[in-house]
Amino acid sequence: MNAPRLSLVLDAGRTVFNTVLKRRVPADATSTTGIVREGPLQFSRELAARFSSFVEWTRDGLAPTFPYALLTHLHFSLVNDARFPFPPLGLIHKRETIELLAPLVPGAWSMRCVLSSVAAVERGFELAITSELTVDGRLTWRSTTLAFKRTKTGSAGPSKPRPPPPNLEGAERWLLPDGHGRAYAALSNNVDPIHMSGWSARLMGHRGALMHGMWLAARGWSSLDATPKAVEFRFLSPVYLPATVAFQPTVDGFGLYSQDGAQTHLLARVTG
Repeated sequence: MNAPRLSLVLDAGRTVFNTVLKRRVPADATSTTGIVREGPLQFSRELAARFSSFVEWTRDGLAPTFPYALLTHLHFSLVNDARFPFPPLGLIHKRETIELLAPLVPGAWSMRCVLSSVAAVERGFELAITSELTVDGRLTWRSTTLAFKRTKTGSAGPSKPRPPPPNLEGAERWLLPDGHGRAYAALSNNVDPIHMSGWSARLMGHRGALMHGMWLAARGWSSLDATPKAVEFRFLSPVYLPATVAFQPTVDGFGLYSQDGAQTHLLARVTG
C-alpha cells in the first residue's frame, strides 16, 4: 500500500475512533476556529485525465473541482484535530462554493484549509472550512465548505411548502450504477463508508450507498454551456445508488432531480 493510501486508511480509523470518544459538544464550540491544515498537493497527468473523464469534463484545462478531489486528507486531518468540537462522522455537507481565481495549471500546488467559522443554528451547528490553493505561489482556487452537525432532536419548526415538481421534459438523464461511489472514491480518496457499499452505508444509518455530492457538482459543472468562475452548490437530498438523475439547466445554474422530479438533489447557482 502506498503512503498516501496508508495515510487515508489511518485517517479513517482515527475518524471512527474520535467519533466514539467525542460524545458531548463542548460549551465553547462556536469559539473553536482557526484550526489549520496545509501542505503540497501532488498529482499525475494520468490522474487528472481520469478525473476529467469520470466527470465528463471535455474542455481545455483541468476540471474546476479537481483540486477538491485532492484535499480529502487535509479535511480528514482537520476534523480529527483534538480541538475540533464535534464527532467527525455524521457531518452533513450542506453547501459548497468554488471560485476559480486564476487558471488551473500544472506547477507547485499547495493547499491551506482552515476551520473559519462555527455557528449555532436550529437543531445543531453549522461550520465552514475555507480551502485555498496556490499554484507557484499564486492564489488560484478557493472553496468554502459548509457542513451541518445535528446535536438536538425534535421539531425544526413549521415545514416549508414544497415547490411543485419541475418540468423535466427534455431534461438530460444520467444513469449512476451501483459502485459509482467506489469509482469516484478511487479518484478523490473520499472513502467515507456511506459511499462505498450498501452494507457499509447501512451501518452508518442509511438505506443504501450514496453518491458523492461533489461528483454531482462536478458532473453538473461539466454540462454547463459556459465555464463560470464561481458556483455555489446546495446539497438537498441524497442520491442512493443505483439511480437515474435528471439534469435541468436553470436561469442561473442547474438542478439535479430524481427521475420523476419528486426530489431535488442539488441546486447550483452561478455566482461569478
